[in-house]
Amino acid sequence: MYDQICVGKRVRDLRELNDLTREQFAERVQLSSRFLADVENGEKGLSSHSLYNICSAFHVSSDYLLFGTLVNLPSPWGEIMAQIPSQYHGLIRDILKAFMKHE
Repeated sequence: MYDQICVGKRVRDLRELNDLTREQFAERVQLSSRFLADVENGEKGLSSHSLYNICSAFHVSSDYLLFGTLVNLPSPWGEIMAQIPSQYHGLIRDILKAFMKHE
């Protein structure tokens, strides 16, 4: 089921994973930073054009942004992530991000 608040959270997670400010992310996907803030806060939804721009710019699937479904990860990562409840994906992202910073 589509949940605008969850979509906004996944957009914010994607922005933070890429270490971008709201302004930087918005510029890359041709949105205003104010509109992006509204999306991240679940106050506004994305048009199909904006969804396409985000997916293209950051190589994520629309299924992930809209429904939290991870479909385009190569095995075995896709299989592993599919077995983990979506509420833990942000924690896993934070762990991997911390690990990458220490490389």
